Amino acid sequence: MLYHNCTVITMNSENDIFKNGAFVVEDGQFIDVGKSERIIKSYSGDEKKNLNSKIVIPGLINTHTHVPMVLFRGLADDLPLKEWLENYIWPMENKMIDKDFIKWGSQLAMMEMISTGTTAFADMYFYEEEVARLVKSIGMRASLGEGIIQFETPDANKPEQNIERFKMLTQRWHNDNNIKISMCAHSPYTCNKDLLLKTKLLADKYDSMYHIHLAETKNEKSMIKENESEVSPVMYLNDIGILDENVLAAHAVWTDKEDIDILKENKVSVVHNASSNLKLGSGIAPISKYLDAGINVSVGTDGAASNNTLNMFNEMRLISLLHKGVNLEPTILPSEQVLKMATINGAKSLGWDDKIGSIEENKHADFVVINKDSVNMKPMYNPVSHLIYAANGSEVEKVYVGGELLYENKEFKTINKSEVLENVKKISKKIVGNL
Repeated sequence: MLYHNCTVITMNSENDIFKNGAFVVEDGQFIDVGKSERIIKSYSGDEKKNLNSKIVIPGLINTHTHVPMVLFRGLADDLPLKEWLENYIWPMENKMIDKDFIKWGSQLAMMEMISTGTTAFADMYFYEEEVARLVKSIGMRASLGEGIIQFETPDANKPEQNIERFKMLTQRWHNDNNIKISMCAHSPYTCNKDLLLKTKLLADKYDSMYHIHLAETKNEKSMIKENESEVSPVMYLNDIGILDENVLAAHAVWTDKEDIDILKENKVSVVHNASSNLKLGSGIAPISKYLDAGINVSVGTDGAASNNTLNMFNEMRLISLLHKGVNLEPTILPSEQVLKMATINGAKSLGWDDKIGSIEENKHADFVVINKDSVNMKPMYNPVSHLIYAANGSEVEKVYVGGELLYENKEFKTINKSEVLENVKKISKKIVGNL
């Protein structure tokens, strides 16, 4: 299929933008991209699809979330993280989480993500074998991992059970195009030193990403029971040998220069969750300092229980504006940089940058078609700037993953929307009954 008459924002290493662009998809991959005139001449016999001057971007990549938690959206707002977790979320998870909850919550979350241009995400939660099954059937891509915690969880009496589940999932989804399995140790304050080391050794053995909450709140170092010297959480993980290029650090809000140097030296990727951090009063991560240091930074929404959306357009706009304001510098985090964080940087943080994150030859054909005719997109001088500052996600018209159409004009092609919403309604009534 040859797609033409569109503005193609590639996010490749040269940041090429083809204003009168075209691209060719074959067997689920991009095989060529460039100016329409050359592409149409080179592939004159191919079937053509006119995109009518719309914008095409790589699928957005949400690198930190807990997708089934969308069913807790709005359940406990305006609370600090510790109280939010211990008094509301963890007790409600113990009452509510089962495979049925995961099944319908995951589909609701994927509907929201797909409809706002997200094609891949990194998830840390429970019953991830059910999430994996749904990701595959729906056609998205995801890096998935069981949330491993020192104490009992909704799907495990002890952490060893979820460690075994990690092994099973890794073997089940080995070399799958849609799914990668990650090791998800929840945090240094919910996992002791032995558990952190055990999980990291397994992640290394299976060449898996190590996804962990890190330095999210100001008092986190005092919450780590084995941190006798009360060094920073970053320094603590470095001292015990956890940090390296396969670590994905969610949040990283409370860090100093020494921490930043450690993250840089170990090539750790950082996920920025601006909305969640602000809403929980956790603080503002020093993202401009990370970028200046050459640290790979990507974008995450966190779960919808603490955001309360999974909309990456909302997240991108907030990120760019927030850091300009707190740094009193309007040139910080320009729109091109933020879009990079939400696409190719996200792919790099998941170890998937050779396959997704940009529109270029030999990568999976994951792309989003954006309608620029809505009033909030007019007039248009710079399409990238508009994507960050003017768009809100409602402009997403079509979403493709591996060349397959998942969403078009508000309709989901691989999800039964009415069935999902009916089951979400039933589960929400049960949640109310358990409050």
